[in-house]
Amino acid sequence: MVGLFRYYVRRLGNRLLQYPLFLRNPLFRRVVSLRLRRKVSRVENGIDPPAMLTLENTSICNAKCIMCPYPDMERDKIIMDHDLYLKGLMDAKDLGIQWVQPQYFGEPLVDKELERKIRAAKEMGLKVSIFTNGSLMNEDKARMLIESGIDEVKVSIDSCKPEVYEKIRKGLKFDTVVQNVKRLMDLKRSMGKGRPQVWVMFVEFAENHGEVREYYKYWSKLVDEVNISRSHNWGGKQEVSGLTILGGEYRFPCPSPWEQMVVNAQGTILPCCCDYEGDSLGLGNLRDMTFREAWEGEPMRKLRQMHLAKRFHEVKLCDDCQPNDIW
Repeated sequence: MVGLFRYYVRRLGNRLLQYPLFLRNPLFRRVVSLRLRRKVSRVENGIDPPAMLTLENTSICNAKCIMCPYPDMERDKIIMDHDLYLKGLMDAKDLGIQWVQPQYFGEPLVDKELERKIRAAKEMGLKVSIFTNGSLMNEDKARMLIESGIDEVKVSIDSCKPEVYEKIRKGLKFDTVVQNVKRLMDLKRSMGKGRPQVWVMFVEFAENHGEVREYYKYWSKLVDEVNISRSHNWGGKQEVSGLTILGGEYRFPCPSPWEQMVVNAQGTILPCCCDYEGDSLGLGNLRDMTFREAWEGEPMRKLRQMHLAKRFHEVKLCDDCQPNDIW
């Protein structure tokens, strides 16, 4: 029940973040300010690298989920070149990144080279995690994931009800995904493996509102972790039916410029996951530079300064962004 308790605490926090009376509370703002100041100092002094590198193995997806802008995404749908991927891993290692996620806007299991890419990361001593919609995770691919040594497999399943799930995850079948997750767990046990840790991921919004307790009760008995989160609006480009965090004068700097790095399948380096077209800041391309140059470079420094000064409106990506969490 720890996970469910954590969800309700987080939900209460997100509700409080809708109210100016709470957000302008000096004590609360002081606590957030101290945490932010400490993180800023550690990044500027080269102590903290990004917590995770998201390295998009493919930008091809087999679903059209209602909360995702993928159906409208205009950049090319491709598989990342393996040599470029390897350069990303080496750069990540050099920068001190410990976790790599070979996935971003596509469905990672579309990539026939996924096992090779996972093994390459593991051979470099990196921890590996993927998000998948689970629809392609048949027995062969489930066995491949286990044998590859991947640390975490996170499967997005946003409802306990087939009709709701299939309304949200258009193009996918509820029963297929559920059976695929159960098979993965059965195979892991039968093979005597402790990895991967298998998560199911639930994004809460209007279509599945009220299902959280039922969902947690069902899945907590079957998988290693259950994660409940809220949607966000992809940098202002998507409608959001659930609660996000209040903007305006009470908005806090986003943690992303201090905590993550994203590279799409074309090699474009991005400031956060919301930049799905890869056209916002011009941080550079992995083919021509290193992650260290991007992380410590002037464009990222300027983005962080804009956030600290609350000049969000001057950043195209950040102007209308409504996040789902804070520091």
